Amino acid sequence: MKERSPIAWDVARLLNAPWTAHVRDILALYADCDDWPTLGDHNARLSHLDLANADGVPLRFESTSRRRTRRKAPAVVDVQATYDGHVAYKGIVPTREQSVHDFFNVVSWAAFPKTKQRINALQVSALTRRIGANAARVPNARSREEDLLTMLDEGGLIRTSRSFILGHAIFEHLYTQRSDVRAFAVQLDAQSNERTDADSMVAEKLKDGIFALDPEGQKGVSVSATTLRC
Repeated sequence: MKERSPIAWDVARLLNAPWTAHVRDILALYADCDDWPTLGDHNARLSHLDLANADGVPLRFESTSRRRTRRKAPAVVDVQATYDGHVAYKGIVPTREQSVHDFFNVVSWAAFPKTKQRINALQVSALTRRIGANAARVPNARSREEDLLTMLDEGGLIRTSRSFILGHAIFEHLYTQRSDVRAFAVQLDAQSNERTDADSMVAEKLKDGIFALDPEGQKGVSVSATTLRC
């Protein structure tokens, strides 16, 4: 039996919240869902967007969980078997049904496809360097580059003449009404109000790596569902 989310699906709230204004076109695709969307819903309703990874492989939202069985551990770490490896090498975005967090990751992919492509490509590259050749396990300590990429992916807030929530964890925390939400703000020198422009500008900067966004000079900012207007 499918495990149900303890957080109720409220599409009317999603469509009317001030912090979802910039992704309302994506959320509207789920307007007739009476529960958290299934994997089939995601793949069918977003098919017209032609989402792809950085190599142009079409994306699919799939579950990668398997029933645990006792089996011999692989001799070396397979980067392709990691979360980011699934995306980068197979075009599969591991997604759990009935997960608030994963639902908003899907929304973020649909809204900011170019930025998400670049983040994923950089994450896989950084992970590959950290693991090295013929490693039997993934080293525990992540690099500063990996930490910053995760901060952007999970908690990114793009600022031009308006604010655009990128990070799916920010969406999740606002939806679940957490009061201590902080975002990793990226300030762009642009006046555009268009989400597609913000997506393109961040993705372009990320071609030179995460440090091109001057992350050390950016400050975390507090956001709330009542004050944030996107």
